Amino acid sequence: MSTTSYYRQGLRQLIAILSTLTFLKIVDPWINFQPVIAQSSTNCQAAQRLAVQRLTNGRDLKVSEVNLSRSQHTDHPSGRHQEYVIQMHGNALESIFNSPQLLKGITIDILNACPQIGRVRYARAGSGEAYSVGLLNDGRIDFFTCAEEEGIYPGHGQGNQPLRWGLEFCSI
Repeated sequence: MSTTSYYRQGLRQLIAILSTLTFLKIVDPWINFQPVIAQSSTNCQAAQRLAVQRLTNGRDLKVSEVNLSRSQHTDHPSGRHQEYVIQMHGNALESIFNSPQLLKGITIDILNACPQIGRVRYARAGSGEAYSVGLLNDGRIDFFTCAEEEGIYPGHGQGNQPLRWGLEFCSI
């Protein structure tokens, strides 16, 4: 299969998924989905769809953006160079953010099905508030630590160096 036909097939699958999610009112119809590198596994795609369903079913919550991108961390776990970002809004968002078991469970499902993803970032749409759960260097799947807790602040002492894996800025 040529590279072009591989991407066309992936694009067709993506359009079908987004059409279904929009029809079921699981995501906003104006969703911004920007895959950088397509996951080849249908299990991975199913896990990503299920994540959105688990977050939205029975809740006043909308997913406004789903983004698969290359991690800015250079010391990510071997082969896990991608991150999956889910941006959300709605009245149920606080309860989602206050449910570490739910966020960890969804992340575990995605990481088990998607061997190229190292973390899942759950974000409040239109703000800098986000929480990352990912595969840490010690093999656990857990929340990333706030860099500020380690005395690292945006623009102070980091230069253009990316944060080490497992850290993220929380004060943005």
